[in-house]
Amino acid sequence: MLRTKSPDMIRKEILMHMIVYDSLRLLMLNLGQSHGVNHRRLSFKGALQVIEENRKNFERVVGHPRLRAKEVTNLWERITERYMKERPGRNEPRRVK
Repeated sequence: MLRTKSPDMIRKEILMHMIVYDSLRLLMLNLGQSHGVNHRRLSFKGALQVIEENRKNFERVVGHPRLRAKEVTNLWERITERYMKERPGRNEPRRVK
């Protein structure tokens, strides 16, 4: 759902959504490589939920670099825990309607 009305602002809003999406996918790729997990198996929705849950934690550690580093490490660990296991027998081909 877009919040803006003018065409110029709609373009900017869509661009921001694309930047956030690509940034999160890049983060998931880096986390997958550093934790030895297939990045394609990390849950995008799970990563969004973890980030939203930890937002308040980051607000309280502003100006405390050591606490912030611990929160970042905790965030990375929690994102890599949102690993989707292989579901054998699942086949979801794209369909043409």
